[in-house]
Amino acid sequence: MPQILVIEDDKEQRVALIDLFTKLGHVTTEAWDGSNAAHKADQFTFDMIVANLELTKITMMHFLKALRLGKTNRLTPVILYHKSFDEEVVSSLSRFGRVQFITSPIVEAVLTEKVALTIKAAVAASQEHANKKKAYTFSKTSLEQCAKSPVEAVEAEFFRFYPAMLQQMDAATVDFGIWLKGSKDLLEYVGTRFTPEQNKKHIEDIVGVLQRMKGALELYVRKADKQKLYDHVQRLRISRLADKNLRDSQREVSDIFHKLTMCASHFSSGDVDMEMVTGAEQLAMFTLQKLSEKGDLISVLIDLFKKDPQMYDFVALVTITAVALGRKMGLQDVVLKKLSLACFFHDVGMALLNMPLIVDRQMTAEEHALYRDHPSAGTDQMNLLEAKGLTFPEEVYMVMMQHHEKFNGNGFPNQRKGRLSRENPTGIHLLASIVAVADRFALYLLNESNAGAIEQNRIVNAIFRLTGEYDPAVLKAFKEVFATGRDSTVSWEPT
Repeated sequence: MPQILVIEDDKEQRVALIDLFTKLGHVTTEAWDGSNAAHKADQFTFDMIVANLELTKITMMHFLKALRLGKTNRLTPVILYHKSFDEEVVSSLSRFGRVQFITSPIVEAVLTEKVALTIKAAVAASQEHANKKKAYTFSKTSLEQCAKSPVEAVEAEFFRFYPAMLQQMDAATVDFGIWLKGSKDLLEYVGTRFTPEQNKKHIEDIVGVLQRMKGALELYVRKADKQKLYDHVQRLRISRLADKNLRDSQREVSDIFHKLTMCASHFSSGDVDMEMVTGAEQLAMFTLQKLSEKGDLISVLIDLFKKDPQMYDFVALVTITAVALGRKMGLQDVVLKKLSLACFFHDVGMALLNMPLIVDRQMTAEEHALYRDHPSAGTDQMNLLEAKGLTFPEEVYMVMMQHHEKFNGNGFPNQRKGRLSRENPTGIHLLASIVAVADRFALYLLNESNAGAIEQNRIVNAIFRLTGEYDPAVLKAFKEVFATGRDSTVSWEPT
């Protein structure tokens, strides 16, 4: 029987809500202000909280923070009612669990339906969580054979890698350990202590668990084995490029993998959010692996890189920077994969127009006009490929066309302004805004690396001086990933 906490300082309204929930068969606990509610949340566990936004003695924000420290899970559904909701308040409160809003005076039928649906969703989520816990099962015999390391060693000794890479491994030639994160120990489940047949079976077990858990299982290698992991996967990926049309271009494809592989390690971990960057690196490499199976698309990329040697570094930097920003902003993996794909192709128009990546002088009027046309030229090329049967997510086109648009409307080619939404159909797609910042950051890094030392603060400040040109949310994520506020340098060098 669901337990509901009702928080209302008006006694008449509180009694009415209690009567309603009792009639619906719920067990109800009452609280008359935030302090009283926080106290009861420390004593009991609730399946739902229904509260008036206007509480006495303690604000709703503080109350919800208090709940996160009590017995009530921070994801416990919360329904807030009030006569009107300020947009800023809604945005802030939405960060705390499953917060929903209804306008008072409360309509009984509306509240009844919302409570029923919310509890049903919460039960389903709880069951899914329980199923995920059950899914983390391997044979007792194989687990007994595992080496163990305390989970506290992760931060100092281990590197977490993107789970999809596991499916690209050859169990017969794995010469390093792959570790699973348990509750108390890291378990070396694949490695030299096992036979190739055992490793193959263990990899199949892990892939099965990952599929059931939707990728929630954490996989690690020792930091000393990180390069072995990359070399192993890269070697197998390249060997699988069986299309005869790609045989002459394997070196170029290998170079692309190499640039991505090395890119994240060229940032100083003291100045950069390395969790975001290394996660971006893994996802970008997975996207490129899928891309490498399509000969026509790889040929387009290779044509781009052959026009300008710095394009290898540039595309790797843009892709990893953009995906890191997207991860910081909370975008889902399915969206990040589209973002990484768009990054690879966003400047294809530069190659088609024979434009150099970095022009170390002021462009002429004719050159500038040509440069402004590269988003359209790239999109035209992708349309030709699509006519041949190669389909692309809509987001790829959005990024190609809009990554030089500016938030203040002064960009090109279509002078879009603000964030794309239903209310602003002529705005800029969020992914394009992310690539815009990543594109500028990568160009600054390449320019400064050509000149010598790279000063992080100078680059970050230069980008922030352009506030108004970029989506504020993207700039915030950029500063959180690549700026620390200290005087420091980025230890990135062209590979």
